[in-house]
Amino acid sequence: MPDPISIHSICVGFLAVNCYIVARGKSRGAIVIDPGGDGDQILALANERNLPICYMLNTHGHIDHVGANVFLRENTGAKIGIHVQDAPFLGGETLCGAQALGFPFTPHHPDFTFQDGDQLNLADISLKVIHTPGHTPGGSCFFMDQTEEAPVLFSGDTLFCGSVGRTDLPGGDFKNLEKSLKKLKTIIPPETIILPGHGSQTTMKEELETNPFLEKG
Repeated sequence: MPDPISIHSICVGFLAVNCYIVARGKSRGAIVIDPGGDGDQILALANERNLPICYMLNTHGHIDHVGANVFLRENTGAKIGIHVQDAPFLGGETLCGAQALGFPFTPHHPDFTFQDGDQLNLADISLKVIHTPGHTPGGSCFFMDQTEEAPVLFSGDTLFCGSVGRTDLPGGDFKNLEKSLKKLKTIIPPETIILPGHGSQTTMKEELETNPFLEKG
């Protein structure tokens, strides 16, 4: 029997982003999803749980989700992945929003990019990329169905408990977001646990029943 998958959550940065450390067993390598800030705290949690960080995945390129990329890469050697359409966000202070918010930011490049439908096999964990543009052009969710309980969707800033990501920032497009939400309604099982980029976790069933943005269409 393979080791079970564990998910550890930590709220990071000035904009309270949910950062997730995902691992199978111990000492086999871990994936950090959305290291938005407080890289020292993320690293401390990983070390405390004996989970060496090998990969980082950004659901999108905004500063509050990528702010600790460089710190963690420099301190762990972990590789950074982001959707190909959001890769330019990492290259400067403007697109990622750091300049507008007055946050420090070190321009950098991803180690790899992904696209819709890609199956990422990292640290003995398989995550399916679901491209969900709207909040940003390359916004993506990661679907994982290897857990002992229900499947999990890391939804970034596409889908929240009772709400959705804003579309009034550069690269945002509400019509694209609506298409992305319809896509999620079609392919994500209702029992799936939703782990969003901000706020409380929820389930797809709960959102289908109560989220006004998913009730449409």
